[in-house]
Parts: sequence; structure tokens; C-alpha cells
Amino acid sequence: MFTGIDPGEVGTQIEKALSNQIEHEDVEFLQEMTDFIKSGQIFGNSYLGVYPKFDEDGNYIRPLIKGHEFWDVMPIPRATRVTKARGIFIREFMTPEDLETLKSRGFKNIEGIIADTPAGLDVEWHKTLLQELGMESYVVDKNNKEVLHYFSNGDVISMVDRGTIIRDTRGDRVRPYPYALPQVQYKYIPVPFEFFAMGIPEVLESLQEDRNLIRSARRDNIDLIIHKILLFRQGADLNLDLIGKAYPSALWPVTDLEGDVKEFPMTDVSQSAYNEEQLLSHDEENAMSFWGYARGMTPPHQEQPTTVMRLQQASLNRLDLAIKLAEFGVLQQIGSRVMLLMRRYMPQEMYEEIIGEPDKGFYQLSEEQLRRFYYVKPVGSSVTHIRELKQQAILQAIQTLPVLEERSRMSSNPFEVNYYKTAKEYLETVEVPDANEMIRPLQQIAENPLGDIGMPQPDMMEQLAQQMYGGM
Repeated sequence: MFTGIDPGEVGTQIEKALSNQIEHEDVEFLQEMTDFIKSGQIFGNSYLGVYPKFDEDGNYIRPLIKGHEFWDVMPIPRATRVTKARGIFIREFMTPEDLETLKSRGFKNIEGIIADTPAGLDVEWHKTLLQELGMESYVVDKNNKEVLHYFSNGDVISMVDRGTIIRDTRGDRVRPYPYALPQVQYKYIPVPFEFFAMGIPEVLESLQEDRNLIRSARRDNIDLIIHKILLFRQGADLNLDLIGKAYPSALWPVTDLEGDVKEFPMTDVSQSAYNEEQLLSHDEENAMSFWGYARGMTPPHQEQPTTVMRLQQASLNRLDLAIKLAEFGVLQQIGSRVMLLMRRYMPQEMYEEIIGEPDKGFYQLSEEQLRRFYYVKPVGSSVTHIRELKQQAILQAIQTLPVLEERSRMSSNPFEVNYYKTAKEYLETVEVPDANEMIRPLQQIAENPLGDIGMPQPDMMEQLAQQMYGGM
């Protein structure tokens, strides 16, 4: 199946093409990913679509990476995540001018949509019914048309104002997407066997309510201390109007009081409220597993450097899980989708111009073969502290492994260390590009002449000697 194809060289070329496609400034990958991750932290779930982008002539340019709002995505019931769903609905609003541009891309029934009512349908009764129920209509205004896209198994059905179908690819010879669903999903705190995850506000909701209650009580206490309450005996001969002007505070009539007027005692509870807030802050950090050590705050008391490092490592465990969910879930899915888009829509000439050399077999492989035998692995972690800790762990292992290898030779189970794999893992951890070019196995070096690795060949040395000394 891979006759005449080097899978490693094909993978290296795919890496270059993926970097070109994703890192292009028009893709705005970093901005989209920032909104994508923050949306997941707030709502628990976030969604990102990977679509092909074409020019006016229908030529493929690059991928279109587009985020979707939480409220504009509706999954099929009983799905635990997007990858397990039979389909998914995506909502967006388009102006009549945007709809006009879709006619050149094969969309139909566009003319009737520009009318005041959706495709001539009578929807006034629907608006009235929603208003009677206290709900707003999905129709924002005449200049914004609601468009629902249903994606399933590589096909898409688009309808406007829930009444007119403008696109249905189920009858096309080739499906528009080389994957089942263009959307990828990120879950911040996954809930087992549930489609919707938990975000930061949901986790801290009850604790925040307690904090608001304590702060409100503390401020009320301070207000009562500043504006004291006066108790006066009912029936006492007092000029309340004069007292109210001279003492702008509350006046409470009571029946059992020694004397005519007495100040209501009020104890200051500010310190206890502050102590309670500190306990709540500790509970919130514990709930999110995001301690001060992880935020760069100094320890409350003196600690040994190794202790601080261990505390930082422990405090970043949950954050490390969130990053891994993004790296080995979302980023792999995005990379695989971009790779399949290149295989289907990118001309081979454009692919070779991007990688700067002839294709080594990418276009000889089918989409199914690429999907089965190639996957995207993110290089390094986006959390600096986690990457540094991993670097230190690998360096310690490099220092320890030779000792263990030497001692194992005197035992009943001797072994040898794969230093090539260890060095490659370290270079990938420190995010060194082209680690395969920096270190190579001895068998690969022996198969190539010395000139391939930068050493001068004998004939070159002879020519140089003739030019400098007239011969050797």
C-alpha cells in the first residue's frame, strides 16, 4: 500500500504545509483559539468549525477556522459529545447582501428570501404566540436572516428563517467535507456521560453567593455603626422632628426602655467577615485547584525551593488536564481536518510551492489512508511551568539512566537505554523545530555520504587544495 513512499518524509512535508495553513495571518488561529478556550471556561462548552475557504473563482485558499457562540449550537439529543453525535445544528445571521453572494456557490431559492417575510410565509402568528409566552421571536429584524445549518456525515443542509432550504448536499456526488462534522468541541470540566460540561461560574456559583452575602452583611454592619439607631420610649415627651434633623438616623419606638432615649448597641463584625472571606477564598481555590503558587504569588511563609516547585507542580495538575484536553483533543482534530482539506481541495502545485520541494507521496494516499495512518501531535505544552517541570524530569532521567544501565548489567535482567528516543523527547519538550534533522540514528547516517550532513567530500578537498597550493 505504501510502495515507493516514505511515510516519515510525507509526514515531515505535511507538518510544513499544516504550519503554513494554520499560522497564516488571515486564519487568525491564535485569536480564534483564545476565544474558543475562554468560552469553554465560562460556559463549560465551546465550539469551533473548520471549513474550506475559496476565492471568487472557487479556488481553495486555506482553511476557515471559525468559532461559534455557545447559544448558537444545538446537538442531537442523547449525544455525549460532538464526535459521537449523528448531527449538529449551527445558527448564524446573515444580511440579504451576504445571501446574494451565496448564489455563485450553488445555493438556491435566494431570491424569495430577500422579501420582508421569510420566503413569503406567514409568520406573524408565530411572533404573536412567542410574545404572549414572554419570549422573543427568532427574527431579529428585516436586515438579518436566521440561517440554520445541519451538519451530518459530511453533508450539510441549510435553511433560512426555518422555512426555505437553500442548500442540501445529500444528493451531490462528492460531499463538501472530508470528515463527518466540521465542528470540534472543548469541555473545560467534563461531566461523565454528559454533553454539557461545567465552567468556572458554575463551579463557584454557591461560593460566590456566600461571598456576596458576607460582603453585604459587613457593609450593612458598617452602615449601622456610622448611622446609629436611636431607641426612644413610647409616650415620652420628645420632639422627634428636631431629633431627626440633628441626628439623621433611624428612630425606633420601644415600650420597655430605661430613660427616654438610648443608643442601640451595634458590634463591629468587620474582622470576622474578613476572616470568613479568607476561608471562602481558600474554598474557591480548592474548588478550582488553582492556588496562589500556580499564579506566581509568593508563599505565605518561607519555603524551600524544592518544596515550592512540588507545590507548583501539584497545583497545576488540574490545569494540566485542561490543557491536555485541548492539545490532544481539539488541536489534533483541527490539524486532522486541515490535513484532509488540503488533500481534497489544495492543488498539488500549490502544496509543493508551500513545502518547497516535490511531493513525496501525499497525493498518492487517499483521504481514508491519511485519516487512518497520520495524526497530529502538538509539540510541547502551552503552560510554561508544566513544560519546565517536564524538562527537568527528562534531564534527571538522562543523568540517572546511565547509572541504572551499568548496574543492570550485573543483574539477571540487563537492559540498555534508548538515548535517541530520550534525546528526541527532550528536544520536542523544549519545542526545538526539526528535531529529526538535528539527531538521526546511526543506521541513517551510515546510509548517506558525509556530504549530506555538512562534511566536505574528498573531491571537494582536492579541488580546494589545487586552488590554494597547486595540488596535494
